[in-house]
Amino acid sequence: MGIELRTSGGIAEVIIDFPPVNALPVQGWFDLATAVAAAGADAGARAVIIAAEGRGFCAGVDIKEMQQAPGHDAGAEAGGASPRSPRSTTARCR
Repeated sequence: MGIELRTSGGIAEVIIDFPPVNALPVQGWFDLATAVAAAGADAGARAVIIAAEGRGFCAGVDIKEMQQAPGHDAGAEAGGASPRSPRSTTARCR
């Protein structure tokens, strides 16, 4: 599980593997950047493919990890908007 770099026959393949939907945790984004940079720096690689294991390519950030971060405000209480939600931002702009 994680980010893997495979190189064969001039093709570098960066594989994302964070089951079940490939939502990347914070460290996963750093690992992805490192793997892509390493693939790009490989003089023998003529192409870089970014692929994923499992059901989907990449669901984005790992929301569950984000919700556990100190100071996280989910804004889900009684349907209210958090200070950083699009709804409250739009209301402030009016």
